[in-house]
Amino acid sequence: MSRRMISIHMKREELAKTVAYNPDLGVFTNNIEVPGVCSKGQVRMLSKRKDNSKSQPVMAIKINGFFRRATHVAYILMTGDAVPPGMGIFHKDGNKENLKWANLVLAKQSCGGKLN
Repeated sequence: MSRRMISIHMKREELAKTVAYNPDLGVFTNNIEVPGVCSKGQVRMLSKRKDNSKSQPVMAIKINGFFRRATHVAYILMTGDAVPPGMGIFHKDGNKENLKWANLVLAKQSCGGKLN
């Protein structure tokens, strides 16, 4: 099983079968139950991961065996669209652990490396 993050090319309907996102709290919960592993409604644990050796760690969520950027998962669940090429998700307060929807902004990736 891969430990690196992969690009997320899932539709909202696919993601919503597995995970739910609370935009006010910025937390993810399980939409499925896996006996002995997780229960439905349980808060999903996030971990700090790097896309590559040069990148800053970002919050990631494991879905279907792969780590994916939590901000991208939130974006898809909220908008129904993938993050457009050349764009990224910026944290207004600079805190990459604050995943509240009101704190996330879509912006060009040329914003001084402050994007998640």
